Amino acid sequence: MRTHPLIRPRPLIVAFGAIVFAAPVAAQGRIFPDAPRFELPWASPRTWGFAGRYLHVSTADDRFGPGTEAEVVEGENFPVYAFRRGPLPITLGFGAAVVAHYRMDDPKTSQISDDWLVGLNGQFMLSSKWTLVGEVLHESSHLGDEYAQVFAADSALANRVDWTQMTLNGWAFYSTGPWRLAAGVHYAYSDELHLPKGGVSTGVDYKGPTFQFLGQRSQLVGGVFLDGAAESDWRVGKSARVGISFPDAGEGWRRLSVSVIGYDGPSTQRQFYTQQTAYVGMELRFDL
Repeated sequence: MRTHPLIRPRPLIVAFGAIVFAAPVAAQGRIFPDAPRFELPWASPRTWGFAGRYLHVSTADDRFGPGTEAEVVEGENFPVYAFRRGPLPITLGFGAAVVAHYRMDDPKTSQISDDWLVGLNGQFMLSSKWTLVGEVLHESSHLGDEYAQVFAADSALANRVDWTQMTLNGWAFYSTGPWRLAAGVHYAYSDELHLPKGGVSTGVDYKGPTFQFLGQRSQLVGGVFLDGAAESDWRVGKSARVGISFPDAGEGWRRLSVSVIGYDGPSTQRQFYTQQTAYVGMELRFDL
């Protein structure tokens, strides 16, 4: 697996582990505060969490064509410093994640691509209903070695696209009852491909009342998400999710969940950003 020269897996894992184990120690202070994490809309194909997805692809964005694929997401977003504590905190957060795509009905289970994300965010809880988030995000994408080998005869298909971007992202969230509404904008201020800039997103999340399922406290959860960007000619990506969540004892969004997911729109693999894809599948996900 190729990685961005500035992002090495081992230091990333060490830093991630340090955050995980240090957080409980300092949870009551300003460092690693016990505060809400920045969460993307529930149905967003991108997520700050741990997820495994099994997908039936009907419209393929890569050379393999329609078939079965898997997607693995490893990462999380943590508040690392509280400028203001209490019921309406203002926090600085750090997130890191890698998203890897695999072809399941290929004899080699070939890796198609992997995307890397590292970001800093400032989260401002203005009230019990309104939250604003500003984020600086680095994103890079890499073609899978096995995919490049399978299609080596066609260099146009086996060459990596240098998707390296730094973006400024802004989000506004409004929560009322079981609903959370989201609106976002982004702008790539540094882009190796020199693509058209700008994008907008919107999403609706639903978190239902709790009930007992298999002896566990459970919730019905769901969401829809729409996203459009100038880099993909403002083609709108449409995604939906519905499932059962097994939340913790608190009132946050951290949870284990099993969901049915669907997507139709521009490729979620940055190596194939000019292509269209559509899939339905299952997802097992854990948010800290």
